[in-house]
Amino acid sequence: MASIPPEVFFATAVELNQRLVRKDFTAVELARAFHDRMETGGRRTLALILKDAAHQQARDVDRELKRGRTRGPLQGVPFCVEDSLSVVGHPTTWGTSIFAGQVFDTNAAIVDRLGKAGAVLAAKAIARELGGAGSLMPGHSCPAAEAVANGFTPYALGVEAGGSLLVPASSQRLTVLKPTYGLVSRFGALPVAWTVDRVGIIARSAEDCGHVLHAVAGGDDRDSGSSGKSFHFALQYEKPVSEMRIGFAPQDFATPPAAPLRAVLDLLKQAGATLVEVRLPDFPFGAAHRTILAAESTAAFADLVASGSVDRLSDRSQAEGLRAGLELPAVQYLTATRVRRQIQSAMLELLAPLDLLIAPLQSALRGEISGDEGASTPGRPPGFSSHIEAADLAGLPVLALPGPRGDNAVQSICLIAKANCENTLLQAAHHAQSQADWHRQRPPA
Repeated sequence: MASIPPEVFFATAVELNQRLVRKDFTAVELARAFHDRMETGGRRTLALILKDAAHQQARDVDRELKRGRTRGPLQGVPFCVEDSLSVVGHPTTWGTSIFAGQVFDTNAAIVDRLGKAGAVLAAKAIARELGGAGSLMPGHSCPAAEAVANGFTPYALGVEAGGSLLVPASSQRLTVLKPTYGLVSRFGALPVAWTVDRVGIIARSAEDCGHVLHAVAGGDDRDSGSSGKSFHFALQYEKPVSEMRIGFAPQDFATPPAAPLRAVLDLLKQAGATLVEVRLPDFPFGAAHRTILAAESTAAFADLVASGSVDRLSDRSQAEGLRAGLELPAVQYLTATRVRRQIQSAMLELLAPLDLLIAPLQSALRGEISGDEGASTPGRPPGFSSHIEAADLAGLPVLALPGPRGDNAVQSICLIAKANCENTLLQAAHHAQSQADWHRQRPPA
């Protein structure tokens, strides 16, 4: 067996595939090395370590590479998925003992699509109970992100709603892509909030995110929210950064926690991008977001609530949140959906003359839905403090990437583009990451 150097565990998927093609080591040797690392330190992060199936996949890859058959930059590279995504023949518990014996007879769509790309499913990461339904706050831990940050796999996928992957993964200095709503099939994924849920990608670089999205995107009749659109990762055909118009709010970068992230703006400006001062439209983003998530999460698990099984959740606030959703007036949900349509129109208008919006990654969940649907929220600061909720409600793609390391928690930049303009996001992020190694700076173990 070839010796696997330690830096391999923190390499990108593209780099690992290049080494496999050069025959620095075999896919089987790579899978075994990652599994050894998982067994040493991954038991608190991983729900399942899929050694047998992964090693069989790796052997198939080695045979293909020996014959000169290549499938792309994910071939032979291990990855993991959250336990919110089904893997045939293995438990999919959705993070709770309530579904400890749940086994599906089909894979999640993204698992099959990555398998066709030659990627090796190595493990399932522990999922938050029911995906956080009932208490979807973005500050909680994310085992899938921890799996990547700790070098158990170079990338991972999970269900993203309300920043549940985006925020904790970014705190681990990882690159996170939330694609346009409907671009990636959710078949085989835990249902949390059907008009908000998306499959998110956690990786070490924007380039890896682009290749993974290329593999998993596409229409699927099994997902009622599927847009039927596909995605081709092709930065060579995308507008260069020098021609981009990027909207930002100066006040977002003036506070001490976010000030170091001004360096990311400077990188894009130095490349020739035009920075345009803009302001997020004035809506009760947080209240509309919370209302829709609460209503849809409770509806998704109505049987669990009605049977009383919800009380078996270890997170009491989550159980109470799901139960409280039953008392949510229909008029409040309908008001939130009307506000949402206004937000979608306003975001479309805001982005029309721009290629991107950029802001520090943070979430301000505040405000109340009232009869005045477009009312401003008293005390809400100017700038983009509610950009996560705005993008969620409008179904827009979001990419988060780490900036310079600072002394504060806000160390990642959030990019937002028009629907189905992921290549624009990836172009800007890839440029930044090719000019600075901030994404290579790992947090302390």
